[in-house]
Amino acid sequence: KIPATEPRTALCDGLTPGSMGYASVAASNKCGYGTFGPFVSTQMDNSVPIAPARPRAVEVGPVHCKLSWMMPYDCGQKITHFWIRYKETATDGRPEHERHNGEAMVVGRKHHCFITPVFSKREYTCIIAAENS
Repeated sequence: KIPATEPRTALCDGLTPGSMGYASVAASNKCGYGTFGPFVSTQMDNSVPIAPARPRAVEVGPVHCKLSWMMPYDCGQKITHFWIRYKETATDGRPEHERHNGEAMVVGRKHHCFITPVFSKREYTCIIAAENS
């Protein structure tokens, strides 16, 4: 048993950055739970945005690709832009230094962009990161 005079703490993990957290405490014994005390609240610190959902190629042409993604949670600060990195894969056997790759920035809250040029009959991978203020 822990003496009633000793402070007790609880760690709440998995909370969403940028949101409010609320807690209330009640004691319990073999007879059940007592009355809950007053609520306390705290503002969770802001953090970097959650990663956007997997991008999709929604349009592919001979020299371009239109990418689209779901808007991620901003974790308490407005998203200001997205970074898109694309890279040609090794499916055609060419060495890495000969493969096409690049980076693009999308300003604002748009959740799509055109990547150009890309080359026909080549496979690309793409990653997207959101940045907030």
